[in-house]
Amino acid sequence: KIIHQTSEKNINFLKNRVINWKVAKSWIVPRQKYQKKRLDFSDGRWFQFVITEDGMNSIPHKTLSKVLDDVDEIDPRSFSVYMSSDQGRSKSQSFNVPIKENLVEIGISVEGETDSSFDAEDKIIFYGRGPSGFDYQSNTQVWNQNLYFISIHN
Repeated sequence: KIIHQTSEKNINFLKNRVINWKVAKSWIVPRQKYQKKRLDFSDGRWFQFVITEDGMNSIPHKTLSKVLDDVDEIDPRSFSVYMSSDQGRSKSQSFNVPIKENLVEIGISVEGETDSSFDAEDKIIFYGRGPSGFDYQSNTQVWNQNLYFISIHN
Protein backbone atom coordinates (compact mmCIF):
# COMPACT_ATOMS: atom_id res chain seq x y z
CA LYS A 1 0.00 0.00 0.00
CA ILE A 2 1.01 3.60 -0.51
CA ILE A 3 2.31 5.00 2.73
CA HIS A 4 3.59 8.28 1.32
CA GLN A 5 4.10 10.00 -2.03
CA THR A 6 7.09 12.26 -2.40
CA SER A 7 9.24 14.10 -4.90
CA GLU A 8 12.66 13.08 -6.26
CA LYS A 9 14.24 15.75 -4.06
CA ASN A 10 12.70 14.20 -0.95
CA ILE A 11 13.76 10.70 -2.02
CA ASN A 12 17.37 11.85 -2.28
CA PHE A 13 17.07 13.40 1.16
CA LEU A 14 15.53 10.28 2.74
CA LYS A 15 17.79 7.59 1.28
CA ASN A 16 20.76 8.79 3.31
CA ARG A 17 18.78 9.18 6.52
CA VAL A 18 16.44 6.19 6.77
CA ILE A 19 18.10 3.16 8.39
CA ASN A 20 16.03 0.55 6.52
CA TRP A 21 16.06 2.39 3.17
CA LYS A 22 16.06 -0.82 1.08
CA VAL A 23 12.66 -1.72 2.53
CA ALA A 24 11.32 1.78 3.12
CA LYS A 25 11.86 2.94 -0.47
CA SER A 26 9.14 0.49 -1.59
CA TRP A 27 6.67 2.48 0.49
CA ILE A 28 7.13 5.48 -1.78
CA VAL A 29 5.13 5.30 -4.98
CA PRO A 30 5.50 7.96 -7.68
CA ARG A 31 2.42 10.01 -8.40
CA GLN A 32 0.56 8.89 -11.45
CA LYS A 33 -1.73 11.31 -13.16
CA TYR A 34 -4.78 9.64 -14.55
CA GLN A 35 -7.60 11.20 -16.41
CA LYS A 36 -10.32 9.20 -18.03
CA LYS A 37 -10.58 9.98 -21.72
CA ARG A 38 -14.04 10.77 -22.89
CA LEU A 39 -14.49 10.02 -26.55
CA ASP A 40 -18.23 9.36 -26.63
CA PHE A 41 -19.70 12.83 -26.77
CA SER A 42 -23.43 12.83 -27.12
CA ASP A 43 -25.28 13.96 -30.16
CA GLY A 44 -26.91 17.30 -29.76
CA ARG A 45 -26.12 20.96 -30.05
CA TRP A 46 -22.80 22.27 -28.76
CA PHE A 47 -21.85 25.89 -28.03
CA GLN A 48 -18.58 27.44 -26.88
CA PHE A 49 -18.49 30.23 -24.35
CA VAL A 50 -16.08 32.03 -22.05
CA ILE A 51 -16.33 33.44 -18.56
CA THR A 52 -14.54 36.51 -17.26
CA GLU A 53 -13.50 35.48 -13.73
CA ASP A 54 -13.14 32.56 -11.34
CA GLY A 55 -16.23 31.80 -9.30
CA MET A 56 -19.88 30.90 -9.50
CA ASN A 57 -21.37 31.69 -12.89
CA SER A 58 -24.76 31.37 -14.47
CA ILE A 59 -26.19 31.13 -17.95
CA PRO A 60 -29.67 32.65 -17.83
CA HIS A 61 -32.56 31.93 -20.16
CA LYS A 62 -32.08 35.34 -21.77
CA THR A 63 -28.54 34.41 -22.90
CA LEU A 64 -29.50 31.01 -24.32
CA SER A 65 -32.54 32.45 -26.08
CA LYS A 66 -30.16 34.56 -28.22
CA VAL A 67 -28.61 31.42 -29.73
CA LEU A 68 -31.49 28.95 -29.46
CA ASP A 69 -34.86 29.72 -30.99
CA ASP A 70 -36.49 26.79 -29.20
CA VAL A 71 -34.96 27.28 -25.73
CA ASP A 72 -38.44 27.28 -24.13
CA GLU A 73 -39.04 23.75 -25.45
CA ILE A 74 -35.80 22.26 -24.09
CA ASP A 75 -35.86 20.06 -21.01
CA PRO A 76 -33.26 21.70 -18.71
CA ARG A 77 -32.14 18.27 -17.50
CA SER A 78 -30.58 17.76 -20.94
CA PHE A 79 -27.94 20.47 -20.38
CA SER A 80 -24.30 19.59 -19.70
CA VAL A 81 -21.32 21.91 -19.28
CA TYR A 82 -17.77 20.87 -20.13
CA MET A 83 -14.32 22.37 -19.93
CA SER A 84 -11.05 21.30 -21.46
CA SER A 85 -8.91 18.68 -19.78
CA ASP A 86 -6.52 21.42 -18.68
CA GLN A 87 -9.21 22.49 -16.19
CA GLY A 88 -10.44 25.50 -18.11
CA ARG A 89 -6.97 26.97 -18.59
CA SER A 90 -6.71 27.02 -22.36
CA LYS A 91 -3.31 27.26 -23.96
CA SER A 92 -4.28 29.66 -26.73
CA GLN A 93 -6.49 32.63 -27.49
CA SER A 94 -8.34 30.84 -30.28
CA PHE A 95 -12.10 30.65 -30.35
CA ASN A 96 -14.37 28.43 -32.46
CA VAL A 97 -11.78 25.66 -32.26
CA PRO A 98 -12.58 21.96 -32.68
CA ILE A 99 -13.85 20.29 -29.52
CA LYS A 100 -11.02 18.44 -27.77
CA GLU A 101 -11.32 14.69 -27.30
CA ASN A 102 -10.88 14.80 -23.56
CA LEU A 103 -13.38 17.30 -22.19
CA VAL A 104 -14.28 17.14 -18.52
CA GLU A 105 -17.93 17.48 -17.53
CA ILE A 106 -18.41 19.88 -14.64
CA GLY A 107 -21.22 19.88 -12.12
CA ILE A 108 -24.15 22.18 -12.74
CA SER A 109 -27.38 23.11 -11.06
CA VAL A 110 -30.31 24.20 -13.18
CA GLU A 111 -32.53 26.56 -11.27
CA GLY A 112 -36.11 25.87 -12.30
CA GLU A 113 -35.60 22.43 -13.84
CA THR A 114 -38.36 20.72 -11.86
CA ASP A 115 -41.06 21.70 -14.36
CA SER A 116 -39.07 20.16 -17.29
CA SER A 117 -38.97 23.42 -19.24
CA PHE A 118 -36.39 26.16 -19.44
CA ASP A 119 -38.43 29.28 -18.67
CA ALA A 120 -37.54 33.00 -18.57
CA GLU A 121 -36.56 32.91 -14.87
CA ASP A 122 -34.45 29.70 -15.13
CA LYS A 123 -30.65 29.54 -15.31
CA ILE A 124 -27.73 27.11 -15.35
CA ILE A 125 -25.37 27.61 -12.38
CA PHE A 126 -21.79 26.29 -12.20
CA TYR A 127 -18.30 27.08 -10.91
CA GLY A 128 -15.85 28.12 -13.60
CA ARG A 129 -12.38 29.54 -13.97
CA GLY A 130 -11.76 32.81 -15.75
CA PRO A 131 -8.92 33.78 -18.06
CA SER A 132 -5.54 32.42 -17.07
CA GLY A 133 -3.59 35.52 -18.01
CA PHE A 134 -1.12 36.11 -20.78
CA ASP A 135 2.32 35.13 -22.00
CA TYR A 136 4.93 36.90 -24.07
CA GLN A 137 6.06 35.06 -27.19
CA SER A 138 8.46 36.74 -29.62
CA ASN A 139 7.72 40.16 -28.10
CA THR A 140 4.00 39.61 -28.60
CA GLN A 141 1.42 39.37 -25.85
CA VAL A 142 -0.61 36.15 -26.16
CA TRP A 143 -3.88 35.96 -24.20
CA ASN A 144 -4.82 32.62 -22.61
CA GLN A 145 -8.60 32.47 -22.88
CA ASN A 146 -10.54 29.63 -21.24
CA LEU A 147 -13.10 27.80 -23.32
CA TYR A 148 -16.20 26.12 -21.97
CA PHE A 149 -18.80 24.14 -23.87
CA ILE A 150 -22.49 23.68 -23.23
CA SER A 151 -24.21 20.68 -24.72
CA ILE A 152 -27.93 20.18 -25.17
CA HIS A 153 -28.57 16.46 -25.54
CA ASN A 154 -31.18 15.19 -27.92
